[in-house]
Amino acid sequence: MDLFHGSLQTVPLTALMAFYHVARHGDIQTEAREEAKQRMPKKHSRYFDSTQSVGFTRSIVNETLRLNPPIIGNGRVIQKDLVLGGYSVPAYTNVLLHFQVACRQEENYKEPLKFIPDRAEPNQIAYVFGGSNRMCLGRTFALRQLLLVVAKVLRNFEIFYDGGKISMINQMHNKPEKPLILRLKPIDE
Repeated sequence: MDLFHGSLQTVPLTALMAFYHVARHGDIQTEAREEAKQRMPKKHSRYFDSTQSVGFTRSIVNETLRLNPPIIGNGRVIQKDLVLGGYSVPAYTNVLLHFQVACRQEENYKEPLKFIPDRAEPNQIAYVFGGSNRMCLGRTFALRQLLLVVAKVLRNFEIFYDGGKISMINQMHNKPEKPLILRLKPIDE
């Protein structure tokens, strides 16, 4: 049940933020729509054969996860003394990797505050899902949901956003600072 419970807040937030970003970048929205139309030729097409076949949409999702991670970060209890950023941290201390801070650092990404899906690299989302034997169990499930939802909506609708820039409120599950209202216009076949 944890697999599904975790996705109930994280997947919708990530999809919403992906739609927000593409609504603000018409060229990106158009490119993603064309990709979706190739994979789902008809409006009522239910799915595409492989999530690998929507590479640009995957880049949009990855870049959205980088800019607007759905959760605050990954916590760990370190098992031995270590030095982090010049600070001595004793064993058995709780340490948190704050995703939004890490993903918006110039030292980690060039122009970190800009939405640039083409820069998205497959390994960058390791921040959000963790790695190794502590990786999020729902990673594959969440990414498949996101790819299908984003591709399907972009296939069938043009998305508009008329408001200003949205910031996130950091908490266990991050959220937009104010209601995010998007307009969707159906696409003619």
